[in-house]
Amino acid sequence: MIDDKLILFDGTAVLTATTSTVIDLVSATHNLGKLAHQARIVLNVGTAWANGTSAGTASTIELKSSTTGGGTFVTSPVYMSVSAGTAVAGYSIFNVGIPTGLNRYIEILITPAAAMTAGTVNGYIDVY
Repeated sequence: MIDDKLILFDGTAVLTATTSTVIDLVSATHNLGKLAHQARIVLNVGTAWANGTSAGTASTIELKSSTTGGGTFVTSPVYMSVSAGTAVAGYSIFNVGIPTGLNRYIEILITPAAAMTAGTVNGYIDVY
């Protein structure tokens, strides 16, 4: 876990299903979604995603949480799909507030619809 910097992805390759660093919210009753300046999960494309035949491919991004750091992570209501061609270098593909009601530990799962030949992601938790 890289809790002190709140980094989820740091130039991480997204060639197959890729899971972020686990972040410990310290409490299952966190109030991150109720702060005056809301904490947000931000994911940006590092290098463009490609699958060898065309630029990008549809990918699913899921916010997951667990009651224990090494436990089973369940998908929250926060998820989205990134369409082919959108995942170009520098593009922000995910920027959402952290909802209340999550378990103590969170992670992000990125699942490409097809195996990728190139692409990286950077992600972190930020307070606006």
